[in-house]
Amino acid sequence: MIAIEVFAIFLFALIFGELTFGWSRDPKNKFYRKLFNTNIYILILSSSFLLCLIPIYNVLKEQRIIYSIFFMPCIYLILFKVVDIISIHVNDRHIIIATRWDKIPKERNWKDVVLTLFAFLGSFALTVLIKNNL
Repeated sequence: MIAIEVFAIFLFALIFGELTFGWSRDPKNKFYRKLFNTNIYILILSSSFLLCLIPIYNVLKEQRIIYSIFFMPCIYLILFKVVDIISIHVNDRHIIIATRWDKIPKERNWKDVVLTLFAFLGSFALTVLIKNNL
């Protein structure tokens, strides 16, 4: 059972790494840019929602935090969409997620950094809140 838990943590670390930071140094080529396409976003969101259904019994009965990690991708994708909508209204463009090692575009500003941190850290905080309130 411990091997499954370690594998789950490793899998979600990869998912967050790919969805948020990606493997490209150019923010315009990162995977999260594909989430601006509504069809791809709905497909990935529905897949992550199905992933939430797998451990629901264990989260409700055993209340182990390892099982609440399965909610993270779904929460992250919802927060990502909220942050993107805020960015569209505030910046008149989609959000730009870039780390300090990336080629940072001139359009990126402090609002993008704050919104990115909100989506990324908010998904962790909401997962812990879900675990503590069940």
